[in-house]
Amino acid sequence: MRVSADKRKRRSDAALALHPRPEGRGFTRKTDKTATIFDLLTTGKYYFLSRPRRFGKSLTLSVIKYLYGGRRDLFTGLSIEPQWDWNKTHPVLHISFSDIGYKTLGLEAAMLSELQ
Repeated sequence: MRVSADKRKRRSDAALALHPRPEGRGFTRKTDKTATIFDLLTTGKYYFLSRPRRFGKSLTLSVIKYLYGGRRDLFTGLSIEPQWDWNKTHPVLHISFSDIGYKTLGLEAAMLSELQ
């Protein structure tokens, strides 16, 4: 089956930052996904990240956290470096839902407890 260049480009935009080896041991290369993340941050309002386990959701959110924190040193040489306003920072709330006890307290009570 042949895949058009346009479909290959879209598929590569959705690819992982680390590409698994066919044997399932380790990774072959890293890909700069900051251009895609920049588009995500500048073109939309709300996103729901629904990918299977180990597809880079936490890594993507960590990249966004460091962007909003103004950590330019982490993005030297990447495509987002000249596009991002590094002088402007934003506070970031990082909540790990696995650690807040929502199963015993309920989500609302656990969130209120975490935010206090």
